[in-house]
Amino acid sequence: MLNVLPKINGPVRVPLGNYEFPKALVADLGGFEDYCLTAFSERTGIPVQGDDAEPKQEPWLFLNKIDAEKAEEYHLTVGEEGITVEAASEEGVICALTTLYQLSDFNDADLCSMTDEPRWDVRGLQLDCARNFVPVEELKKVLEQMSLCKLNVFQWKLTDDQAWRIEILRAPKLLELSSGGKYYTRDDVKEVVAFAKTRGIEVIPQIDLPGHVTALLHAYPQYSCYNDKVELPTAGGLYAPILCAGYEGTYDFLDRIVEEVASLFPSKYFHVGGGVAVTTDWETCPVCHTKMEKEDLPGTQELYGYFLTRVSELLKKYDKEAVFYNDGLEAVNAPVNGMVQFRTLNFADSMLDYADDGHRYVYSDSFELHLDYPHSMIPLKRVYEIEPHIGKFVCQDDPNLQGIVAVVATERIKDNGALEQTLFPRLYAVAEVGWAGPGKDYEEFLTRLRPVMYKTRKRGCQCTPERWWDPKGARRRQDALSFYNSMTDGIPDDVLKQTRKAFHPTMEYRRQMALSFFRPTDLPAALGSILPGSKK
Repeated sequence: MLNVLPKINGPVRVPLGNYEFPKALVADLGGFEDYCLTAFSERTGIPVQGDDAEPKQEPWLFLNKIDAEKAEEYHLTVGEEGITVEAASEEGVICALTTLYQLSDFNDADLCSMTDEPRWDVRGLQLDCARNFVPVEELKKVLEQMSLCKLNVFQWKLTDDQAWRIEILRAPKLLELSSGGKYYTRDDVKEVVAFAKTRGIEVIPQIDLPGHVTALLHAYPQYSCYNDKVELPTAGGLYAPILCAGYEGTYDFLDRIVEEVASLFPSKYFHVGGGVAVTTDWETCPVCHTKMEKEDLPGTQELYGYFLTRVSELLKKYDKEAVFYNDGLEAVNAPVNGMVQFRTLNFADSMLDYADDGHRYVYSDSFELHLDYPHSMIPLKRVYEIEPHIGKFVCQDDPNLQGIVAVVATERIKDNGALEQTLFPRLYAVAEVGWAGPGKDYEEFLTRLRPVMYKTRKRGCQCTPERWWDPKGARRRQDALSFYNSMTDGIPDDVLKQTRKAFHPTMEYRRQMALSFFRPTDLPAALGSILPGSKK
């Protein structure tokens, strides 16, 4: 058994013997860009040299380009005469060298050969840096751990009701009034994107629209329906401020924001949120009603679809495709030319229709992949055994499913240590599922995981102790109930009312919640005051 995580997804041959690394990494690049060697060099401390280095040395790392169905597929051979990597892209080379690093013991590696490829193209993490700011160095720490387990997508959530975290030169009030002094400069963004590139990770920006925009409207109230000054919230919940979808100035303002953000991120994707929004202002706004009459839009859900379409067209102007949550599919005539992120069973019917029509999507089910929930609610074993499904539709073999993305909201995560304990070790289980497939042998996975966790702690990361990876019994239930009911702490009564009105859990959602987190008899207590019609 190779001590590699995620598991090698192909044939492996390991003969006796090992290969000692030279003191300098001399590589025949074979047409690849040299950034694909950066992470391996930094991890091992071996300096990188091209094959034209002086004094002249024979290469010991040979990179060869091949045709492959998957960008990250690779063939790795560690022989007595050197190391050969065959891949279709720089990302494939990075994956191969990551495996080589995992196999190595400081300065040598087992002689071996293997073929490896990911199950899905998208394997990622969405991190909310709006509700709780995560410094650049901590982000790089997380990205490094993501790369070491071959996760390849980082959705960087930069805005929400509570704060705006990214510098917009043509909208300076966003930082002056809505960041609390904690934000990412353009140089910070470039640094994170460049670091991620050397680790084989694509960074996707997320700017939530048209709801979850209190921070934006605190700075620029003229883009709301009634030009009212709104205060920044300090707690979670669903807040009423929303962008005026009828005002053309809104789209001009968003154009300026999108242009700046798009220029900083090479990814073709741009996440716009599209989560549940309070549309009360749209129902009474005369400007919105004028737009609805002009565009023949009977109601606010049609206006929501119109708004998302306008935003999608705006993104296309800058060669970007929209990513939005499956909540947005409830909008009538929502655009389908981007990618949907399935996160909630509460809107499963529209999501199933979308999937049946052959559109692309990623899986982030809140009962399995929202890692801000404690281990008592989403234990390690549940993550390891994920088999993606939407309601009763098992979709793990659906060709339109692009992959899985874990989600971390940060309302209740207040420091770096808490973030790291939230991520590790469950993020490694996400990586295993995304690369190798659904878990079949949990004990074998734990055997490979434990040494990885040791190395993670040695790198300065805080991790959840093993005794809490899979909590059981009454303590687990009590902890889960306590957490769920704490979700309403600090939320004003009017915001709770808005949340109840906007969020209507289906019976299937309630059933899955009970089955996933609690006993059925616990459900009334678990729902607490969050859901309409529920009592503690």
